[in-house]
Amino acid sequence: MILLAIVVGYVFIFATPVGYTRLVSELTVQERLTTGAIDQTVKHSDFNEVVNFSPSSDTVTSDVDTVYSAQLTSGSTIDLTSLTNTLGNSMDLTGQRIMAVKFKNLSETGTDVINITQGATNPYPLFGSTFSLDLESKQSILYKCDTMLTDVDASNLGIDYTLNGDTLGVLLISARLY
Repeated sequence: MILLAIVVGYVFIFATPVGYTRLVSELTVQERLTTGAIDQTVKHSDFNEVVNFSPSSDTVTSDVDTVYSAQLTSGSTIDLTSLTNTLGNSMDLTGQRIMAVKFKNLSETGTDVINITQGATNPYPLFGSTFSLDLESKQSILYKCDTMLTDVDASNLGIDYTLNGDTLGVLLISARLY
């Protein structure tokens, strides 16, 4: 009986399944048009979207299996085969695809720019084979990748960053495509 409790406790302590994930991408603008005989309001919201992801669902485009969340203050590469989960355990995304990622420069007052690029070694093609993003203080980018990216493997695993004294917030979800 004690052994069973230890085994059950071990599973609960080290398991970190994703229970709920919701991606909201919204930019709504209300514009007042006044010219000649026209006086009307137009609302621009056609590109807003909400995606509810589920763990290990049968719908591949809404599947999520793992989450990586970090505030990076040192280092220079996110190695997708060597991450740490929320409990501090090692996590390897080999065989999974990034479904969505958010990067944010967490500095409130910094004047430095965080640069995010493809990995110098075994780059993960997050925004194509060559990319470079600069995030100034308080700037962020949310990218819904869907299933269009490559599986993480030994040749596709690195995302590089240069902090320049600031802190990079990263929230990434991935899924194994069944």
